[in-house]
Parts: sequence; structure tokens; C-alpha cells
Amino acid sequence: FVFYRIPYLNGVFLSIDESVYAAIADQLNSGKTLYVDTWERHPPAVMWLYALIFKYSNRSMLAVHLFIIFYLLLVVAFLGRVARELAPWFPFRGGTRGQSLMAGRLTMLLAVVFLNSYYVNELHTTNTEMLMILPLTLSFWAVMRALSELSNDKRYWCIAGIGIGLAMGCKQVAAANGFAILLTLLFMIFKPSDSLPTKVKTLAKRSSLTLMGLVAGLLPWAGVVLVQGGFMDMIEQNYYVNFRYTGSGGQAIHWPEVWERLGEIVLPHAFLWIAGWGSALFFCILSFGKLTTDGEKWKKVQRSFFIMAWLVLSFL
Repeated sequence: FVFYRIPYLNGVFLSIDESVYAAIADQLNSGKTLYVDTWERHPPAVMWLYALIFKYSNRSMLAVHLFIIFYLLLVVAFLGRVARELAPWFPFRGGTRGQSLMAGRLTMLLAVVFLNSYYVNELHTTNTEMLMILPLTLSFWAVMRALSELSNDKRYWCIAGIGIGLAMGCKQVAAANGFAILLTLLFMIFKPSDSLPTKVKTLAKRSSLTLMGLVAGLLPWAGVVLVQGGFMDMIEQNYYVNFRYTGSGGQAIHWPEVWERLGEIVLPHAFLWIAGWGSALFFCILSFGKLTTDGEKWKKVQRSFFIMAWLVLSFL
């Protein structure tokens, strides 16, 4: 993993994104306020990170590139742990300790391959996509833990929400993975061993815990921006302008460009969305026959549903 990235350990920008974040970091270190004195359509985490590294490294992009290597190594290690924990829950040939270790090692190997593939502009740069992987992985792990320990799952639902909130501080699209958690919570309604009042009570309790975690995950970065006086500017630049195709909230929508982008981007994604959720729905219909009062069988079906929902949303 490290060896493959050695050629990129230099002081140059590997993408336009890096040059933008570096420019904003310089402004922040000179006393400017994010979103007030600067313009950026991403949440603040990546700009703050660049500013912090620049402050203590004499504006070194080499330091930035070294950081992302160690950060992604942490991601790989965490993914390996998640895989080791998952293996016994979906046992193949018994799910022994040796097989769990093998699952962890294979997952780490796949993570290294995928994180060093695609194209340099994304996977070798210190950008929003890379930063959100770790909190999203934390959220995924917490939900899987919650679904395996339903008698003591309160803290895990809260951690799952915290992970989504922290990831949204890196990139807005991380919110999509929150829908996987919501759909999994709604899936509890189909649990055959509980009465309807019990299902509703369980759903409300776990949803509120996840929401509380989400708020806690949003507070560290949204709170700082609010105190600095740039909160409304952040909302406009991060969300409102992102839904306009002309680069400024004050301009009219350029409809020919909208239709062009619909054909090139939106419609293909819509097709994938429908295909993905159609597959998930088909899986659930097939699984209904397995939804017995057997607690262990139910847990497996619910975990399978969550994994499929998470993968579909992550892919999109």
C-alpha cells in the first residue's frame, strides 16, 4: 500500500481539489473565516485539516500526502476488524476463528487493491471522499454490532448516527448512507415475534438514538461554523448552490444545461437506483419465508438486508 504511493509523495498538487483546499487553508491561517471570506461547496473538515497541517508543516503538501497514507492504513485496519467480526455472523463452514482471521486479511487485501486503483485524482489525493470513509466504516460497524446484540444495542445505534454526522462534515453525500440505517430500522416492523405496539416502540426508540447520535456527530463541525458566523453561508454554498447548475444562487437556472446533465448523469444513476432497490426488494420478498420467530434466523436476514441497502447506497 505504502510502496505504491511513494511516487506521489511530493509537494505538488495531485488534483484541482487539492489546490483549492490548499488555497483556502492559506486564507484560514491568515485569519479569514470559512464560507464568509472564502467560497467552497464542501463541508469544512477537509479545509480545516489542510489548515492544521499547513500551520505546523510550513505549508507542506508532502505532509498532507503522508497524512492520507496513515489515515487510509487506519481505514484498512478497521475494515479488517469489521470483516473478522462479520465472519462468524454469516458462517461458512462453521465460521471458526481461523476463517474469521482469513476474512479479515482478505478484506484488508481488497481494501488495499481498491484504494490504490481507479485514478490518481481521487484515490491518491487528500480529499473529501477519502476522509469520509473512516466515519462511514465506523457507522457500518456500529449497526452490525447493534443487529447482533439487540439486548444491549443502544450505544451502537447512537455510534452509527455519530459516524454519519462526522462523515457529513467531510462530504454531504455521506447522508445517503443514513438511509440504509433508516431502512434497516423500518425493516424491524417485519419482525414476526413482536406485536405491533412492541415493533413501533422499538422502532421509535432506536430511531431516536440514531438521530441523537447524528446530531452529536454534526455538532463538532456545524457548531464551530455557527460560532464563527458562517453557518448560513455554509448552507447556501454546500446545499443550495450545489442544486443549481450555474454556479451561483443568484442566477437563473440554465435549462438546456439541466437537460444535458439529466441525460449524462441523472438518468443513468436513476436506472442504477431502480435496479439496485429492485434487487433489494426481490431479496426481501424471498426472505419473508425465512422470517420465523427464531431469533438467530431473523438477525441473519436483517443483517443481510442492511448490508445490501448499505452497498447499494454507497455505490450510488
